[in-house]
Formats: sequence, structure tokens, C-alpha cells
Amino acid sequence: VWALLVLVAHIEIGWIAWGIGLLVGLAMGRLTPVRGQAVAILAALLAALGLVAGKSLIVAVGARPGLSQGIVEDSSLMAQATVHELRIKKTLPPDIQQRLQALPYGDTLPDDLWGEMVAAGAAHAATLDEVERERIATQYAELFVGQIGFFQMLKGQLGPWDFLWFALAVATAFKMMSAASAPKAPTEAG
Repeated sequence: VWALLVLVAHIEIGWIAWGIGLLVGLAMGRLTPVRGQAVAILAALLAALGLVAGKSLIVAVGARPGLSQGIVEDSSLMAQATVHELRIKKTLPPDIQQRLQALPYGDTLPDDLWGEMVAAGAAHAATLDEVERERIATQYAELFVGQIGFFQMLKGQLGPWDFLWFALAVATAFKMMSAASAPKAPTEAG
């Protein structure tokens, strides 16, 4: 549910993660009258599992399109993505292409050559239609995601607020199913 909201709204509302813990606690409270440490730990684990699954789904499904869109919107990144495309196709301006091919394998790319490549990429990107820009940005985003890997992307998406909402969600689910939160049995007046 949390991942779906993020993917549809295109904004991550962290406190909804806390609601996941509340929903787990409410669902388990309806499923069983049992309260205690074992059930509370199970509720906390289910909340944690739901949050990890949700965050993973957000990263797996939402990060690539978001990254692609970010590349299209940032002229510097779009120029670099276009340089990558031109370099693969070996269609950089001839003088740049020759200097690039003259570099020994494994040699560092000189800053002035990189600057010229980016300028050529920016000039070429300015001539592209929106569909072609999106194709190049998507390809570049895929390359980036492939190089850093899923777990690095997931790690990069986690911030201090995520840990706060995660802790609150797990604590809420645990507290709702602990013995201290069990409803009191009515007593006879005596």
C-alpha cells in the first residue's frame, strides 16, 4: 500500500510508514485475542517486513523512472548521457573522436577533452526531440542503476527520517500486541 501510494503520487510520505505498523497491529488484534511478547515480536517483524518490502518496491519500480526524468530535466546530466550515447556509437565530432581513440587503453581522460565531449553532448542533446531525449536518459539511468546495484540504491534511498518512521512503525505494532495493551477483563463488584 505504501509503495503504491509513493509510485502513484510521486512523493514519499514517510509518516505513512508509521501507519503500516498501526495497520499490522490492528490486523493482528482482529485475528487473535492473544497478547504477549511472542505475538508482539511477530507483529514487529511483520511490520518490519512490510516496510522493507515497500521500500524495496519503491526503489525497484520507482527509482529508474525518477532517475530518467531527473536526467532529462538536468541539462548537465542530459549532456553526459548524450556523450555516453555518442561515445558508444562513435559519433562524437571527428576531432574529439580521434583524440579519444588515440588515448592509450586505461589512460585517464584529460579534463579539457572531457569538457569538449560534454559541450558536444549538450549541443547534440539540444537537437533531439523529447522521445529521443527520454530514450537516451532511460538508457543512461539503466547503466547507472546496473553499475551501483539494487542494494546500493536502496541504501542511498534511506535517510534519518526513514529510520525514525521505521522505528515508530515497529514499536507501534509491538506495543499494540504486547501484554500491556491487552484489554482488561471486567471484574465483578463485590
